[in-house]
Amino acid sequence: MHAKFVALPFVTRRVLIALALFLLAFVSVHLPKNGFSETLCFGSLFGLLWAVGILVPLLKVTFFVLRWVLRYHVLFKY
Repeated sequence: MHAKFVALPFVTRRVLIALALFLLAFVSVHLPKNGFSETLCFGSLFGLLWAVGILVPLLKVTFFVLRWVLRYHVLFKY
């Protein structure tokens, strides 16, 4: 089964991984609220962002905004 999965094209593998992680996040949202279900939901959504391919640009923008906000607070608030 693993050999068949690895033999698939790259985009198809990413789509299947994204679909599985989305379904896992959907199921974990409907579980009772505790630390495990919340960790499972956040982890699967993090993996979904990776599988879709927007995780790295999102992290770059987030770090840029964080750096800008910290610089603003240091220069103008104190």
